Amino acid sequence: LGDMIVAYFRKPGENVRKSSCIWAVDVARLSFIIMQTINYERNFCATEEKPPGLYRILCLGDSLAYGSGVLPEESLPAHLETILNPATWNSQIEVINGAVSGFSIYDDWHHYIHYRHRYKPDLVIFILCDNDIELFNISTLHAQDIKISYQEYVTQCCEEGSIHYQNALLGLKSIGSQLKEQNIPVITAFYSVHEPDSIKTMISTLENASKDNNICFVDLSVDFTGTSSSSYNENYKVSQADGHPSSIAHRIAAKRLSRYIVDKELINGTHADY
Repeated sequence: LGDMIVAYFRKPGENVRKSSCIWAVDVARLSFIIMQTINYERNFCATEEKPPGLYRILCLGDSLAYGSGVLPEESLPAHLETILNPATWNSQIEVINGAVSGFSIYDDWHHYIHYRHRYKPDLVIFILCDNDIELFNISTLHAQDIKISYQEYVTQCCEEGSIHYQNALLGLKSIGSQLKEQNIPVITAFYSVHEPDSIKTMISTLENASKDNNICFVDLSVDFTGTSSSSYNENYKVSQADGHPSSIAHRIAAKRLSRYIVDKELINGTHADY
C-alpha cells in the first residue's frame, strides 16, 4: 500500500484472518498519533538546559495549541517559531509546544508549576478556547441527566457567579503575580475558528480578567470569526468530521500572535518594519 497502513481491529477470541479492516491512515500521521498515545510531549528535541542567546517561548493550551489533527511542524507554536525567527537580528527564537489535549487553564498552570517551568521560558503564552475555564466537562452534567447544550454550558461557565468563572479569576491572578515575580511576560490568547455566540462571552471574560491581572491579551479568532475576517473557509478546519484548526488556520493565527509579540516589544532586537 506504499505510504499507507491498513489497521485491523480484532475482537477478543476472534481469528486474525476474520478481523475487519477499519481504517487506512498515512504512515507519517500514524507515527505521531502513536507518539501522542505513548507520550504527550510534542517537543522531543527541546532540552531543559537553555543555550546562551536563545529566546525561549513556551506555549501552553489544549488540543488547539497542541495541534490535534496536524503534524507537529504544522501546529501554531511551530508556525510561530518559523515566523518570528526572521524578525529578529540578535536572538534565536525557540517555541516549545507544551500543550496537552484536553487541558484547561488550571491544568496548564499546574503543569507549568510542576514541570514546564524547568524549560526556563522568556515568555509564556496560554492559548485558550471557549471551554478552557470549565472546572468539569459538560459530560458530567449529562451523566446526571441534566439537559444543557454545549453553548449554554460555556456561557454559564463565563457568568460571574459561576464557580468556573471565580476559579478562572483565581488562576489568572496566580499566573499574573507569580510570573511577574519571575520577570516572565505572559500572554493569554483566545483561539477559535468557529463562531458560536458563546465565544463572544468567553473573549470578553478572558480579556477583562487578563487585563485586571496585568496579563497581555490577544484575540486570535478575529481572522476567522470577527468582522475583520474574510468569508469562512472550510480549509480552516482539519476535516468535516474534525473541527480542530488546520495547518492553514494555525499559520494565520501564528502571524497575528507574532505581530502582537513584536508590537509589544516582548523580544529585543526585532525588526521595526516587521
